[in-house]
Amino acid sequence: MKVEKTMYKIYSGIFCVIFFLFICSCSTESVSINDRHATNKYSNATTEKDSSELAILKKDIVAIHNKKLSIGNRKRILEKFVPQFTEWLNNPDNSNITDTNLEKIFFGKLTSMTQNKVFHNGLLTIKIVSYQAPAEITGDLESRYTFIQWSDQNGLNHAQLLIDADIERVEQLLVYTSNNKTELVLIGHSYLYSPEPVFISVWELNKAEWSRKKKDINNLLYSMKNWGVSLENEEIIIKNQSTMSIKSLNGNEGFLVIDEDNSSIKVNLLNNFIILAPLWNISNNYKVDEKQSFQVNLYHWGTVKFVSIEEMINGLPQLKFILIDESNQEIYRFPEFYGNSLWPSVHSIKAVSFQDVNGDKCKDVVIIAEYITGVGKQAAEPFSVASIYFQDQDGTFQSIPALDDKLNGNTAHNRTVAEVVKYASQQNIKVN
Repeated sequence: MKVEKTMYKIYSGIFCVIFFLFICSCSTESVSINDRHATNKYSNATTEKDSSELAILKKDIVAIHNKKLSIGNRKRILEKFVPQFTEWLNNPDNSNITDTNLEKIFFGKLTSMTQNKVFHNGLLTIKIVSYQAPAEITGDLESRYTFIQWSDQNGLNHAQLLIDADIERVEQLLVYTSNNKTELVLIGHSYLYSPEPVFISVWELNKAEWSRKKKDINNLLYSMKNWGVSLENEEIIIKNQSTMSIKSLNGNEGFLVIDEDNSSIKVNLLNNFIILAPLWNISNNYKVDEKQSFQVNLYHWGTVKFVSIEEMINGLPQLKFILIDESNQEIYRFPEFYGNSLWPSVHSIKAVSFQDVNGDKCKDVVIIAEYITGVGKQAAEPFSVASIYFQDQDGTFQSIPALDDKLNGNTAHNRTVAEVVKYASQQNIKVN
């Protein structure tokens, strides 16, 4: 009897232990499966530990933006989040998450951009992640944290906080080599100030750590908001849509925009020199529509750039069109656009097309713009206005008012380029 009771206790104990382990196992498996499901949605390489860290980070970023919590509590969570997120980026399992998915994981609170650079000794992958903390927590309108994650040529993953709660918003990056060293250029705007300055900062990789170069061109380009920055053949091209004057500071250390005169800067990073040159010379009161400006071959002119411009005349925007050559000098100005004399305010340029409309083997220019009346119930509703510039054998262009009247009349043929060309090609237009 004692043996039976003893065996019963042993079996009962074993059963309880097994049952307890089973429950724990099920509970653990349930959590890890849910975490893996949430994480694998964005990455095929996450660990259970990493999933737990990710869950904490996601919870924290929600709390940071939860206005129902106290400012002090949210600030403490932010101070914890920044180093923990850096460490999470440092985990090799998190190096393959795409930019889009990383932004989704953190509910759109982060922005991410990645660039791959092939060097002679391997591939370097760099991801820049930016996070804007709520202004009510930091006390600053712009407190932006910029992180970098990179996989080196040996396949090792690294992460680092580059910019700690500053006003610089990174929008583009460029990776290149200089004197056998890997360098990184961050380009963007400082949105706290008005006008919004462009910033360009240069970083150097040394022993698995990025350091900011002292003699870079950061914070030396003060300009209007509409300065645009682009990267072409490892050169930074900075352009403004209103003309500005440029002054070089101390050789290659930087440059400063001081007044209205010229409109383009070209910085060659590899050879450490700066070219300052105007884009083209026209009045200050204008804006270039880059989306409707094109490189094109125009018969008599050869290859030129067709530039669409919105110019302020007597306080009202008017459309102008010019051709510029390879040295960015204006070489031809088109006649007055049909819509300028009829309507007070242009809304936008809808389309530009280059084709031979009247069959004389000269390429013509079809333009559709949108205007608004500015009065009445439909004051702000855009409507189409079309015109055609026909090219003569000598390269000059002319529009035909009678044709423009018909294109834009009661039975309008001006909604699309196809409509305009179809109607005009049937009118037996001769300009030569």
